[in-house]
Amino acid sequence: MIPIISKFTAEYSQIPRISERTRIPQSNITALVNQNEEGTFWIFGNAYVNVLKVNLLLVRTFPLRYEGFPLTGCH
Repeated sequence: MIPIISKFTAEYSQIPRISERTRIPQSNITALVNQNEEGTFWIFGNAYVNVLKVNLLLVRTFPLRYEGFPLTGCH
């Protein structure tokens, strides 16, 4: 099962939390989320974000912010 959340949840819950903990500017995280927005849950549903994909992109894009985290060595 692919870990997904709604884009709304990403924008209003996860992005501020991740930015606060990693010190990555919210604008940078928002840009990655927007670039990786996927379809909808239903025909008239909301856009969603693949959490794993965005997390891996964050680690690759900002490796120094994740230094010491277990995922840093993953390729």
